[in-house]
Amino acid sequence: METTQQHVLAIVFQGLCSEDDFYVTNSVHMLQSIICLTQATGMNLGYIFKFSAHGPISKSLTDRLKRYLTERREFDLAAKTMVLKPGVEAKLEVAKALIEPPKTAEGVKYIWLKVLSSMYMYVLCWPEVNQSFTRFNKDKTKKHIASLFRFTGYAFLNEAWERLEEFFGKK
Repeated sequence: METTQQHVLAIVFQGLCSEDDFYVTNSVHMLQSIICLTQATGMNLGYIFKFSAHGPISKSLTDRLKRYLTERREFDLAAKTMVLKPGVEAKLEVAKALIEPPKTAEGVKYIWLKVLSSMYMYVLCWPEVNQSFTRFNKDKTKKHIASLFRFTGYAFLNEAWERLEEFFGKK
């Protein structure tokens, strides 16, 4: 059987999402956030993301996700039988540690993912931003991200910043 990008996506989502994550795993925007953060931890899946008000977005990934969601059962079943190399499993574990919501975000994982991935894109991927974890940048980033989500994710701004700082270090 040929391994397609949809099979790869199925492997990533099975490794990073639980069956309880219905809203997360059935939303193209949330799945884009997961792939963006997975790539950030070193698992290059070949997608290029742009910053948007809905979080990170990749046109080519959007098309693949639509097909994945349409034929999900087939891709998920095939992905379960695939054997992963130890390096891939290790990278999935790192990605899982990055996206795992804090206790305060249980039940609203989709907001956590949106805030975390948007903050990552804003701080580390936008050339216009200083691209460093500084006090000035933290305050500026928090204001910008809070304005995008109309404060729905405001409670997670500090936690998201700390998680990104932990994974990507002070520059």
